[in-house]
Amino acid sequence: MQTAREDSAGNGVSSLAQAEPGSTVRVRAVTAPPEVAIRLRELGFCERQRVRLLTRHTQVICLVCNVRLGISRELAGMIEVERVDGVWKEERP
Repeated sequence: MQTAREDSAGNGVSSLAQAEPGSTVRVRAVTAPPEVAIRLRELGFCERQRVRLLTRHTQVICLVCNVRLGISRELAGMIEVERVDGVWKEERP
């Protein structure tokens, strides 16, 4: 399994399929074929959109625009994300 890499600003960059459940991430890019990328953007996976990963099993379930969506791990692997606030998993008080 790949690990997150750092971009030029020092932010961790990975795919949505690799993010930790419970973490909030920001979409950097959708690297799917054009027709799939259009559909993912229609569902809310747009650049700079915040996404909260709820579970990561057979399906990746996340919260996008206040809606729970389930997508395949393959599709989640085509969504490049960066961590928000420098952490992959949000800490709860």
